[in-house]
Amino acid sequence: MSEILKKKIIDILHIQGKPLSVYELAFYFEKQDVKELQSKIKNHIDLYGENSIFFHAGNRKYGLREWLCKTNEYNEVLTSAIGKVNPLEEIIAVFENKYLSKYINSEIFTPTNFTSEDFKENIIPLERKLAELNTELIQLVSCFVLRYENTIASFYKTKYQPEKRLNSEKKCVNFGGHIAYEEFFSLFDALDPNSFSPFVIRELLEEVNIATEVYVKQIGLLHDKSTEIGRQHLGLVYEVGLKNRNISIKEQKLFKELKFESIKELNLQLDAFDSWSIEIVKYYANI
Repeated sequence: MSEILKKKIIDILHIQGKPLSVYELAFYFEKQDVKELQSKIKNHIDLYGENSIFFHAGNRKYGLREWLCKTNEYNEVLTSAIGKVNPLEEIIAVFENKYLSKYINSEIFTPTNFTSEDFKENIIPLERKLAELNTELIQLVSCFVLRYENTIASFYKTKYQPEKRLNSEKKCVNFGGHIAYEEFFSLFDALDPNSFSPFVIRELLEEVNIATEVYVKQIGLLHDKSTEIGRQHLGLVYEVGLKNRNISIKEQKLFKELKFESIKELNLQLDAFDSWSIEIVKYYANI
């Protein structure tokens, strides 16, 4: 870790006065990858141990070691397992299905805008593997549709996805994943594509390499009662507009056969897609 980077992290933590997640720290850096930033802080702690100026407070949050001597509010968590969290052990945002009508109408896809505040009062934190077993809970997931002019990126999800109920033989047009509970309580509205370093961009770049300028906008919410997996999830759908097609899959084990197809072509092969992708394609075909 460079002295410049270390000093900036120290200054940020001093100003905030509390441990911050790597996502919150990344808000202050224009071109700092979240995983790279976490790796640098973790390596500093591993290298210097109790002499490191930083400590890991758990749940990917980091603070200044001097705080451990001044208060009993924080405890240090060993960093050995950082970056090796099983996706099914992540703490995600869920809400009881009785609140579902607050967000969507009777249709599968509801065109609308949304903010973190819309969900804060109803969501609770829960380990993902426990949420999957509770059909009374709705899990919040992000959905990113990559669009270039009048084409949309399509692909297949492989059998190596953490969610084993996904059909690897069906095509998709939406990347994304479960939304961590902590995202709703960050310094900025993580769901707003116009906020500083929004969650949507950070989450997408964990799955896709994008070597072009983008714009991001919200297009709606997805909930499909016709399938078991659909009933348990509410998709927050974003359009990610690209200036060119210079993208590639980062998680090669999880995705395959990425290509751009015209909206007209996609609409002619709806039977080939999973249920959420069908609704997204139909939305674009009709606007």
